[in-house]
Amino acid sequence: MTRAAHRAGAAALALVTTLGAGGCASLVTRARPDAPRATDAIVAAVGARERALLGLRLTLSVRATEGPPAARLASPAYLAIDDPEHLRLQVLSPFGVTALDLATSGDTYTLKLPLRGEQRDGRIDLAALAEGTTTEDDRMIVALALLFRPKMDRARCRAAGPTAVTCPVAADLTATVAVDEALRPVREEYRDADGRVLLVADLTDYPPAVDSNALPGRITISDGQGGPALVIRIVRSRRAGDPAPA
Repeated sequence: MTRAAHRAGAAALALVTTLGAGGCASLVTRARPDAPRATDAIVAAVGARERALLGLRLTLSVRATEGPPAARLASPAYLAIDDPEHLRLQVLSPFGVTALDLATSGDTYTLKLPLRGEQRDGRIDLAALAEGTTTEDDRMIVALALLFRPKMDRARCRAAGPTAVTCPVAADLTATVAVDEALRPVREEYRDADGRVLLVADLTDYPPAVDSNALPGRITISDGQGGPALVIRIVRSRRAGDPAPA
């Protein structure tokens, strides 16, 4: 695997999500009785979705928007969400063998690249992300961790317009989550203390039928500045303990 392909593969860690293409999701607004009640409704709905993610097993398709042709080909991947502190992502090569294997545990991770015989351990350092000192590969791993960590807290989240809330994630790091009419998240923006955008996740292609528990069909992860993006499609989902699809 080339270095470019490795970087594209590491970018695949910025899933889901939860987790709109190119950072331009269109937000649908609706009348709200008042800001506090709107904030309560968003926090409650998104918080319930965060809890519902636990135990999910997702079959994915991932591809980069830039890089060599191999990096831009869709690759199958699998994500296990045991809890917010323990995630497992496997990305396969076009030949069906594991090309990337990531496991997180709290604020640490282990990344294996079997085709290259490489393994490295690292930290999910939110302070470094806020300071802008995170490497590109580590930033994508941090993005994965952030997407599945609980953010909704009524005592700490505040209104950010009629269809969004802003919640602190760590020192000098906040997440602004915008929702659609069904109170499903359509965009997450992570910003530093100065309001600079560090990461963006656009969640789109929800099923036509309004279902507050539905997963997005597509998640696009980017730096919010027009740089390379990672496109993730959720092919199917199941719960831990459910029989695997035939």
